[in-house]
Amino acid sequence: MNTYYYKKTRMYSEERPISFLLLHVAVSLENVITDIAEMEKGMEMTKREYEARKDRDPPVILKDFLANSEDKIKKLRTDAKSAQVSGNVCK
Repeated sequence: MNTYYYKKTRMYSEERPISFLLLHVAVSLENVITDIAEMEKGMEMTKREYEARKDRDPPVILKDFLANSEDKIKKLRTDAKSAQVSGNVCK
């Protein structure tokens, strides 16, 4: 009987931290998705500034930044969506 009680109480005590962990992961993932959306807005503003200035004064720094950052943000968005789908499967 002691073995059964030990295993049962151990199981319940281990489940609780997992539920807290899942809650924190969901909150963190939501923060990441929000941050990515803000970065995408910033990228759109940067693209508009580059387009407005490229004819009269070609900004090399903006061109390089856009070339290096667009793929990274797309990858972040893809990874965040994959994590979101994985999180929904685990619930």
